[in-house]
Amino acid sequence: MKAVILAGGHGTRLQPLTHTTQKQLLPVGNKPVIEYVIDNLYDAGIDEIGIVIGGRYPSKLKHNLAETYAHPKNETGPELTFIDQGEPLGLANAVTCAKEFVEEESFVVFFGDTIIQREIVSTVVQSFSDSDASIYLPLQQVDEPSRYGIIEFENSIPANVHEKPDTPPSSLAYMGIVAFDPILFEYIEQITVSDRGELELTDAIGLLVQDRDDIKWQEFEGTWIDVGTPPDLLKANKTMLDTIHSSEGYNNNTKWNKNSGQETGDLYNDVEIVEPVAIGEGVEIEGKSRIGPYVSINDNCNINGSDLINTIVLEDATIKNTKLQNSIIGENSTIKNISDVLSCTVGTDSVIALEGRDTDSN
Repeated sequence: MKAVILAGGHGTRLQPLTHTTQKQLLPVGNKPVIEYVIDNLYDAGIDEIGIVIGGRYPSKLKHNLAETYAHPKNETGPELTFIDQGEPLGLANAVTCAKEFVEEESFVVFFGDTIIQREIVSTVVQSFSDSDASIYLPLQQVDEPSRYGIIEFENSIPANVHEKPDTPPSSLAYMGIVAFDPILFEYIEQITVSDRGELELTDAIGLLVQDRDDIKWQEFEGTWIDVGTPPDLLKANKTMLDTIHSSEGYNNNTKWNKNSGQETGDLYNDVEIVEPVAIGEGVEIEGKSRIGPYVSINDNCNINGSDLINTIVLEDATIKNTKLQNSIIGENSTIKNISDVLSCTVGTDSVIALEGRDTDSN
């Protein structure tokens, strides 16, 4: 069984963060979202993974993942194949780009900007492997059905799928991972461009569900987060920090601080760490600072005399004499001397500062 990760898209709802990077590379718990996807698939037993790349920065995504999962550096890890989508024509088109990679094998399609609980991924892979179904649909109840691909039922059996319907026939959405027989490609060939100007994967799934009786589906509870907006990114960060904190031996690359003596960063006497947090390499935290809960600070950042709660700080950022809450700070940005509690999303190479309040916090 193989896996196809869809990693295109422009990430417009995550601007300004996606002005300079691919959305799948944005970190939660100090680890890019797409790496959770890859690691969970590999843990589920899939070692051949095709990644369909597009969007603004496909070369950056390819470079970062190739370096992280390089062989022989990562001899026991997954084998990644990068597939260029070219002009973005929708998710169904992206899946079709992987047809040669899939060949005649069954496969899993996983959205690369989605966090799904590891146990759910393993169940999907194992259950489909043990079945003769043409599709396995993992479903979950959602609060806003008009934002998702929603299942229509007849006699308690999936009968159709509707993409972001104005009048949802149910509140059960298909999740960001679906398993298929290669017959899916036949149904993709039958669909036409939607009103959004795209070939919708939901339309192909709908035709398949209407046409066949070998459908397997299951309703799940547990983590499923579509990381499409800054609040979603913060929610995913909180979820993964809780997971890392509660699961010893969790398979991840996070640099993790439990106290001020951890080697991953330089911390001084007046620093208070409130778990769970993740602190990267080369981080300096000084002055009278309070970090956490639910804070991820990526590599080579400097925090001085500041309080951070529910915040993600990307690499090489500087925060001084500021209180941040519910914020995301982009790479190489500076936030300085803000007297009020600040909640913001700041892009790469930005500066927010008030002059005349710069004091020595040490």
